[in-house]
Amino acid sequence: AIAVALAQAGAHIVANYLDEDAAASGMRTLSKLGARVTWVKADLTDTTQIAHLFAQADAQGGVDILVNNAAIFPRADFLDLTEAMWDQTLAVNLKAPFLCTQQAARRMIAQGRGGSIINITSGAAFRSSPKAAHYVSSKAGLVGLTRASAMALAAHRIRVNAVAPGITDTAQPRQGMSEDEIHAAADQVPLGRIASASDIAPIVQFLASAGAAHVTGQTWHVNGGQYLA
Repeated sequence: AIAVALAQAGAHIVANYLDEDAAASGMRTLSKLGARVTWVKADLTDTTQIAHLFAQADAQGGVDILVNNAAIFPRADFLDLTEAMWDQTLAVNLKAPFLCTQQAARRMIAQGRGGSIINITSGAAFRSSPKAAHYVSSKAGLVGLTRASAMALAAHRIRVNAVAPGITDTAQPRQGMSEDEIHAAADQVPLGRIASASDIAPIVQFLASAGAAHVTGQTWHVNGGQYLA
């Protein structure tokens, strides 16, 4: 949905993927729109593959927008959480956005026209869970990275913001929740439902646009009022 929203706004998308089925679905959707898309399969825990991903963006005219959206969430009780699981989660959810932000920012500075970086964090950064110490830590760290990099890059007219969805109707919550639990979570949302990907994408599109030219270092909550109660 994010790639679709940006493509509809005229962006040439360089889309990273690991899952072949998801990529095939995305290809069909974006091709129907006539979008300009370059698909790259890269493991974002591997610096060589990150460099290859950005080289593809260079070949398409440079980088003006970066959306850091890759994440994993293997559920585990705190006392059962292994060092390997901790390291992998922090590598994908926090280290990879840091490395990608560096790569994008260097290009944006060289291009001299500023840019926008959007990090997809999570409501979990602000509300904890007994099976999510590693995930919560990574997403809270991403909020910190957003603020720190926004300060560091503001002089170059590079804006860095975060979007923090609440529970969203994607495959991710279904890796640890039953449909009944998801429905119960929806009942706790003041607006009466969990988010969809189409609720998140327009916020990302706005933050990437000239309309958000004076917005940086902020975290935008998209959770249907979940924290009001």
